[in-house]
Amino acid sequence: MGVQPWLVVGDKFIANDILKGKGTITSDRSYNTFLSKYFSLGGRGPTFAKPDKRWKKCRAVVQDVLSSKRVERITSTIKIESERLAELLCKYTTEQDTVDIVKVSRLPSTNAAMYLSFGRTFSSVEDPLYISMVEVVDNVMKWGAAEENMHSFLPVFGWLLNFFKKSSEKEMEDYMTNIRGPLYQNLIREALDSDTPCLAKDMYKAKEENGTFEDEDILVTLNDMINAGGDTTAITISWAFVILCHHKEIQKRIQQEIDLFIQKYNRYPEFEERESLPFMLSTQKECLRYRPAVHLILPHRCTQDFEYNGYFIPKGTSILANTYTMCRSTDYYVNPDQFMPERFMNDLSTLSASVNANIEKRDQFMFGWGRRLCPGVFLSEIQMFHVWVRVFATSSIEPPLDDTGKPLYPNLDECYDGGIVIKPLNAKLRFVERSNRLV
Repeated sequence: MGVQPWLVVGDKFIANDILKGKGTITSDRSYNTFLSKYFSLGGRGPTFAKPDKRWKKCRAVVQDVLSSKRVERITSTIKIESERLAELLCKYTTEQDTVDIVKVSRLPSTNAAMYLSFGRTFSSVEDPLYISMVEVVDNVMKWGAAEENMHSFLPVFGWLLNFFKKSSEKEMEDYMTNIRGPLYQNLIREALDSDTPCLAKDMYKAKEENGTFEDEDILVTLNDMINAGGDTTAITISWAFVILCHHKEIQKRIQQEIDLFIQKYNRYPEFEERESLPFMLSTQKECLRYRPAVHLILPHRCTQDFEYNGYFIPKGTSILANTYTMCRSTDYYVNPDQFMPERFMNDLSTLSASVNANIEKRDQFMFGWGRRLCPGVFLSEIQMFHVWVRVFATSSIEPPLDDTGKPLYPNLDECYDGGIVIKPLNAKLRFVERSNRLV
């Protein structure tokens, strides 16, 4: 590929050896015109910056706000948002016949990230500020993809490829300066004036006390939080519901587990009681495996020459871990092309435990590797738990109907390329309120 070598890894053991075992030299980020230059304002924030001292400080403060102790403090907010989502799904189905699950499921996950970042939430999907926020997320995901950065793959032809790019660098710069910048600056000002603890306040306190951060570091870090915390979780939930639309019997088993708990305790289960719902947990993991929201993790870049199993990997090589291939490997999974919810019944460990486990036991790959491991795993998992519990306790997922009343099941092999993320193409479903619901 011109003069830029790329290494794509589809084996979890090799990915672990290279991206974790050799993390001191493989944790750099490959240059991406939009992400490195415009989004991260020249390499700031915890996601797209190079692993220098500034990056370590940003990542440390994000890890703190996304720690289990901090996330547990907003559990009540997550529950409220999950209950509202379950209600909206039934309400929109009644009013509009179908629901765009990607659009609606973004609200609770975005609100959780918003509360941690700015100490506030959005009132509805019609909120103008929420619409603006989602637009910024979509553009970041689109411009951050390989399609908009082809000269990084084929640098020799960079001058020619620029003619075929869908977006110009001037458009990217203007959007980040005139749209993204003012949006986040206003949110930061509101957060600093409020009485609610949040990441924005933590970072500005560090800036004032010892000059740890600059304004640009704070803006990019908060934008990273919303992108990663809101969008990926919502798309993961959307894929799960699109998959389960095809499996009524599996839905019934999940509903029976939840109902048994409600009958016994007269309330919804807490995350700490998750092992009371083994089939639901196993199904969640299988949905993550069967249709991951991220097929290729963000590229790493090695900063030194090294050798691996006889292969010479030169300095500057970009390294991609292929999540999709790992999730479909016959080396790790029996009949990987089949959706088998019982697959994980013998290991109901949390996603946090899985991504940090010895590689032999690791069964989830979309949260990254090594020093670049996503710090928001616990937030994502606790959100998914409460959303699933409340949705299946109150409704069943059905496909849309045609004019004759025939079900139109979404094609699970069709997807929308959202850039960094992969979304279900046909994401309109029906959520029918259960006649036998217990809550």
